[in-house]
Amino acid sequence: MMRMFLAVVVFAAVAFSATTAEDISIDTPDGAATVQLPPATIFTDSDADPWVQTFSSPVVHPVRDEGSSVWPDYDWGGDILVSPGHVGSGQDFDVDPVSGDIYAIYDTNHTTQDSAIVYRSQDAGLTWTMWRASYSSVDELNDPQIRVVRDTSGQSWVCMFFLIDKSLRMRYMTPDQSAGGWTTVTSNDVLYYDVDGETDTSAWVYATYVQDASANDIWATRCSLDDYNWVDDTSLFVDPGITPYPSIAAATGGVVTVSFLDDRITTNQNVRIKRSTNYGSSWSSSSQVGDNSGGYDLSWTSSALNSASAGAGWIFLTYEGTSSGDNLGYFYTTDAGSSWTYGTTIGGAGDQNMPSVCTYKFNGAATLAFNSDPGDSTMFCWASASSPNSFSTPGRINDYNATGYWPPAAGWTANMSAVLYTNWNNDYALYFDWFGNTGVEEDESASLGGMVQITSSPNPFTTTANITFNVVGTEPVSVSVYNISGRLVKTIIDNEYLSAGDHSVQWNGVDSRGASVAPGVYFCRLNTGSSVLSTRMVMVP
Repeated sequence: MMRMFLAVVVFAAVAFSATTAEDISIDTPDGAATVQLPPATIFTDSDADPWVQTFSSPVVHPVRDEGSSVWPDYDWGGDILVSPGHVGSGQDFDVDPVSGDIYAIYDTNHTTQDSAIVYRSQDAGLTWTMWRASYSSVDELNDPQIRVVRDTSGQSWVCMFFLIDKSLRMRYMTPDQSAGGWTTVTSNDVLYYDVDGETDTSAWVYATYVQDASANDIWATRCSLDDYNWVDDTSLFVDPGITPYPSIAAATGGVVTVSFLDDRITTNQNVRIKRSTNYGSSWSSSSQVGDNSGGYDLSWTSSALNSASAGAGWIFLTYEGTSSGDNLGYFYTTDAGSSWTYGTTIGGAGDQNMPSVCTYKFNGAATLAFNSDPGDSTMFCWASASSPNSFSTPGRINDYNATGYWPPAAGWTANMSAVLYTNWNNDYALYFDWFGNTGVEEDESASLGGMVQITSSPNPFTTTANITFNVVGTEPVSVSVYNISGRLVKTIIDNEYLSAGDHSVQWNGVDSRGASVAPGVYFCRLNTGSSVLSTRMVMVP
């Protein structure tokens, strides 16, 4: 997902305190630098919340009230506040495939001490704590993105990306922050960029970007987390004749794709793709994905591949000015980008734009989030890898009015679709919600469509939870228990055909091996032929 950026200068990740103006030496990507702190009390600890401190000169966005939504709501439960702070230009998140921890990043927007803030959730999105803060000492910092990637030893690295005075940098750290460093992604000046990483232990992180030049040339580069060096900075496509919004997506086994918009080679604006099968060492010639026979203006691409080297993938984009307004359309692949097929447009009322698509890397399902007007709506739908051309009906998932200035961020918890978005009328606060949160905060039962329900009692429980649910017709049913990280604990019913009506089962607090589990929060998930629902259970000593 690409955005436009402004210049920034010195950037640092530090912990310090100051109440009077003074010169201090800080650790920046380019080594030690001397800056003068403003006299006001500022963010004093990299592990504290900056919003209990005072920043100078906040930049205020104009109000954007779009009226009532024209979309149906999905009852995902109460949205979780990640940070009450003033999000500046965007947000992103990713999940550690080893621990299940979720990392969310956003930038602030101030004339001094502009910052990138990272929060971490270790309970699948229920609670968030400050994990890292980094600074621009003078001017703005823009477009933060984040990926969690493993090196060849299996060590996870949290890779944070930022634009600093048109210089694209990566800050990498282990989850315990015991090791890390800075790298410069490219020596070229950068206007737009996108990143992705391998899901296996090949250790590669990839970036595509638009060079800051009149022709909007598209480049790609890669970095091994075994040595942290960016190599093979390659020009992929020259002068697309349009803002190209390049998007990069990685599978496993060395497959990487860069999709982008072009208005030079063909009469109408179109999507083109470059593909690598050797971890970005070399790239195929560009190929046209669609023909855009309607001649619409195109914008805002987003792409994703699943982990299989010959698996499913999607490219989303916005078709502007159709007879029904702005529409999202997509192309899909079942062979990791070797060939592409046009799907359709996402149906529904209102304008749809700014898509964000992310795959669950381990089974290939896609989460799609996008903006819709009117109604300040953050929308969600999904498709499986086995049916890549069959997305669910979109629904509005945000409890608070979402900004229409930048896209929401689509992703996953350990095993459930999730969305991160910014709320415009509450000082641009940051909120998180996910499919496993369905109804948890609002009702002990979770229901889609008002017919199928699942409940658990007593709640909290000590030794045994009584789980009741109903089925609307004779259909295969599975009932499973997951822990807070999204890992399967116990399958109680495994794809058994049950008749319509009410049913009940018990869970006695043991896992699939018969071992007692620790007290804590668990989710019971009901999967029928027509619905997937979950409810939260709390086990106490």
